[in-house]
Amino acid sequence: MKSTLETLAEISTGCWAPALKNVLLIQVGLKIELKVTPKGDRQRVDLIASMPIESKAFHGSVALMFPEKTFLQLSNKMLGEDRTSISEENIDAAGELLNIIFASARTTVNGLGHDFQPAIPTLVKGIDSQLFHSSAESVLPITCLCELGVFYWESSLRPRKP
Repeated sequence: MKSTLETLAEISTGCWAPALKNVLLIQVGLKIELKVTPKGDRQRVDLIASMPIESKAFHGSVALMFPEKTFLQLSNKMLGEDRTSISEENIDAAGELLNIIFASARTTVNGLGHDFQPAIPTLVKGIDSQLFHSSAESVLPITCLCELGVFYWESSLRPRKP
């Protein structure tokens, strides 16, 4: 039987990573490079889009995290706008991207024998925001590099208690 971290790695490399690459290429025209990195090894994050993930065997979360500069460039490109700050007018772009990535990966994830259900993203804006997962030992942080800057993907899982 696989450990929770092995399951998370399988889902991340086989499902989340391809979905991230495809969605950013299709929605924004960006090619991204992904690197698994230590959790604390990142720039300041000013916007987090997070979503709970639930199945019969696991629960956890997925999140996109952005420095303000990267998010503004990405959302401006995606929406055809020229905003200079994160506001009510553009913040939903982070949640929409997360929704699209999750939906794109969900069929593949569930094809591995899981039954993850759709959820609604939560958005958090603030200088140097941080995300704390309830299952810190089973977190897989990924740094996403593109021509607009750097942003981050994190996923976490923990087994459900019987």
